[in-house]
Amino acid sequence: MSQRILHVIQSLERYTPADELLTLLPTLAALECQQSVLVLGRGGALAGAFAEAGVELRCLEQRWTFDPSIIGQLVMHVRRTSPEVVHTWDRLSRRYVSAAAASSRGWRFVANWSSMEPARLRIGMPMFFPRTPDRWLVESESVRESLSRQLTDSAIAVVPPAAAPATSDATRRGELLAEFGLPDDALLIGTAGQLVVPLGIKELIWAVDMVRVLHPNIRLLIAGDGPQRDHLQHFAATAAVPENICFLGDTDRWCDIVPHLDVYWQGTEVQAISPTALLTAMSAGVPVVASDTPQHREWIEDNQNGFLVGYDARADRTRITDQLLVDAELRQTIGEAARQHFHEHYMPAARAEQLADIYRQAKL
Repeated sequence: MSQRILHVIQSLERYTPADELLTLLPTLAALECQQSVLVLGRGGALAGAFAEAGVELRCLEQRWTFDPSIIGQLVMHVRRTSPEVVHTWDRLSRRYVSAAAASSRGWRFVANWSSMEPARLRIGMPMFFPRTPDRWLVESESVRESLSRQLTDSAIAVVPPAAAPATSDATRRGELLAEFGLPDDALLIGTAGQLVVPLGIKELIWAVDMVRVLHPNIRLLIAGDGPQRDHLQHFAATAAVPENICFLGDTDRWCDIVPHLDVYWQGTEVQAISPTALLTAMSAGVPVVASDTPQHREWIEDNQNGFLVGYDARADRTRITDQLLVDAELRQTIGEAARQHFHEHYMPAARAEQLADIYRQAKL
């Protein structure tokens, strides 16, 4: 018997929870979830892909940081569509739904809480008495323990993140290098995410300039867009060798590009971004060198299926990357361990089945 599920999310930008939701939609539909998506903002780069997924999609076009009209629109939308479950995918959507649903019943409230959020939990909006979610979803056991100290009487389920696996090697490496105007012998380091300060792109630019001393043919491919892009491009042109840094923009080809990377870098600070790009790199068997943060420790076992270094430890990042570039056997061993770890823990089908069970079991 099908269930009506309303997904509420802040935006449909890449490298946000929207990536994961888009990946899960088809499998959830196959599990008899009748889904619709409500976006607080105006949409984003993934809006077209969501439309192609065949779900009802509506954007509320939030105008301010706190837009009271969103609460009223949420109330009206829920009354019109009568979902059985409302699932919020980020902190902002959770707070709006909590405020809008303060006196509402007749549907179950499922909410994500991530290690990327501030340690102090906030439920609803100011001036409202929020409704607490019926079921909280967290990405790991350590996050569950942290949240349970704040919500002693709440139901909390551990559901690991999921990401789209990298596509098969349909594009030859030579074709990819020619497309981006790169030399035939280029060594490729990649990173992807929204270009905001916590992504740590400046640190990666400094680090790749150090790698360049050992490997002059190195290239850092940066996929994504955001408010820091112009600033980062100027920084790369003045603080490093510009031809070693390639800004790819908001490309939809990340899953095609990632199998050709020699190393993937994640430079984020604590509480920074969605893990989808990192997990996709692991799915392709690409060795990952990531910042040593609580978030990354959930997905990477240091020296086993990837490497963890200090956020600003450029020398350590350079040293490990050099080892991976010169030692093909090490690169293959770490990459294969990453691929296996991804397929054991982060495949979309398993995540969708867990969600479908939670939707059925959440109590009013």
